[in-house]
Amino acid sequence: MKKSIFEVITDYAVNEGLSSVIKQDDEYRKIQNKISDTTSEFDALCLPKEQRLVVDRLLTSYNESGAHYGKMTYQQGFRDCVSLLLEIGMIRDAKEEKVA
Repeated sequence: MKKSIFEVITDYAVNEGLSSVIKQDDEYRKIQNKISDTTSEFDALCLPKEQRLVVDRLLTSYNESGAHYGKMTYQQGFRDCVSLLLEIGMIRDAKEEKVA
């Protein structure tokens, strides 16, 4: 399935464009350290493989949900920005120009 330009921009911004910025963010680093510490605690539990796989699937599902949420909020923010720029006259609506 062919992606729209909007989807291509979103994918780049969410997956690549943001990575260098977020790695410099103090709050992000704190969260990453917390994840590392919690991972060590989890490993120390020595759970059976079946239980580890269930936890892995659960965390993967949460990560997928969070990534999708982030993508959707980015796109909504982009739409809101375009609406604002249209409303204040900074940009014109090409669809309306074609009708006229």
